[in-house]
Amino acid sequence: VGRSSHRAYAYFICPEPSELTPDARKRIEVIQELCDPGSGFKIATYDLEIRGAGEFLGTTQSGHIVEVGFEMYTELLEEAVMELKGEVRENEVNPEINMKVSQFIPDDYMPDARQRLGFYKRLASVSSEDELNTLNDELSDRYGGIPPTVVNLIDVAGLKLLLKKLKAKELAQKGARLYLTLGEYTGKDAEMGKRLAEKALKLVKKEPNKYRLMPDSRFSVRLPETLAHGEAVGLARMTLKELVTACGTVI
Repeated sequence: VGRSSHRAYAYFICPEPSELTPDARKRIEVIQELCDPGSGFKIATYDLEIRGAGEFLGTTQSGHIVEVGFEMYTELLEEAVMELKGEVRENEVNPEINMKVSQFIPDDYMPDARQRLGFYKRLASVSSEDELNTLNDELSDRYGGIPPTVVNLIDVAGLKLLLKKLKAKELAQKGARLYLTLGEYTGKDAEMGKRLAEKALKLVKKEPNKYRLMPDSRFSVRLPETLAHGEAVGLARMTLKELVTACGTVI
């Protein structure tokens, strides 16, 4: 028992590892790894994974995550933690991406739930293509060939980086078209808005059957009739890079 300058101690006594259940061994490993002050939240998160709360990070999700998506859930959680710490977070565009592609990490590719959670968090916080390439190389080195659903996950993260550069609000795939909702370009962003508008008009004039400017100012791209798996993501990347290039040094 701690008193004044005397430090308190707690002793955790458990059976031999061979006598423990798999879940019990995982819990003890987590406690051993996370022993620093302030680790309570992380321990609670891992405990949730161990005892189960639906399919936390797979194709079928549960709770609040299913309502807002994992990426948004992670960002909201990060904002809440920063607010509790009294830290100020700069407002930035948080574009939404709604593409008809499967994007998740299969259990048989990365069996450990904690590693999957760690990768999802790292992917949600990347800020450059170099970081994405580093994650891609790391996956190949540690787990071998990357399955299509993980490739899609990384590619969509790359799309989000481009959307942030353009300060766009949303990229959505509906039917045979992609729809890009641009932001409001005022003040210091006015020049960017002007260049984006000029580039969009040039594309529409050059290929009116492929590109369109909608009445609500959305920019639309027609997808090929025979769409191969993942081709929509590739076409979106090419279009966004073309718009980013048009903005030049403004970005």
